[in-house]
Amino acid sequence: MYVKRAKLRGVPPKNPVISLKRSEWQQPVDTLPPLHKRL
Repeated sequence: MYVKRAKLRGVPPKNPVISLKRSEWQQPVDTLPPLHKRL
């Protein structure tokens, strides 16, 4: 499913940004600061 989304965006599946986001999705949300604070 995620690979299809990546292809629709024109982003290679092994894009480091996507890999980072995927690893974040697998962690409890409360252990991570909000994205807008991290950027």
